[in-house]
Amino acid sequence: MDPQRFDVVIAGAGLVGLALAPALARSGLSVVLVDRAPIAAPDPDPSTWDARVYAISPGSAAFLRAIGAWQRLPSERVTAVEAMRVTGDAGALLSFSAYDQGERALAWIVEERALRAALLPGVFEAGVEVIGGAPFVGLVWFADEAKLTLDTGGDGRRTLAARLVVEELEARRRAGLADVRARRGGAAFRWDGPAGRSPDTVSADLPRAAGAAFSA
Repeated sequence: MDPQRFDVVIAGAGLVGLALAPALARSGLSVVLVDRAPIAAPDPDPSTWDARVYAISPGSAAFLRAIGAWQRLPSERVTAVEAMRVTGDAGALLSFSAYDQGERALAWIVEERALRAALLPGVFEAGVEVIGGAPFVGLVWFADEAKLTLDTGGDGRRTLAARLVVEELEARRRAGLADVRARRGGAAFRWDGPAGRSPDTVSADLPRAAGAAFSA
């Protein structure tokens, strides 16, 4: 069976994958978002707080606003960081103020589940194809594209082809595409920034084979 072809395959439906997919789709690219786990928004529970939180920079907040996700966040689940004081062992002190920087906040603290719930609707609205519950079982590089094979259950296999494969680090933590790529080789583009921020700079290793993958 011939593979389904897309401009971009995003492997991993963590926060970065959920944010990148609609941004690329709105630029006119055909995008598919895949994950070994089901892709769904977490159940809301206003009575509890998520232990996993992110510090969202002003730049990342502007990006989330541009794709319509920031507006979906309940205001009571977003906390502004307006000042910071960092003390050293020898008494050194660093102070940061949003007011001094001309910003509303240095960062915003947001729960992961709130971000996921805000991001997922935009994925569907942008026309991204979503494939969840499909572990990655093969990745092969060719001169002009890569082919990613998914396990769809039973003896089923589904192959996706794209000129660009984006690997999200959340997929690595769940032992998804990273393990496949390690066996197959290929070029690797990696963003080495902190969690909760969109890529500002990207570094690349020279390809060992045709094709390219981007880690966000």
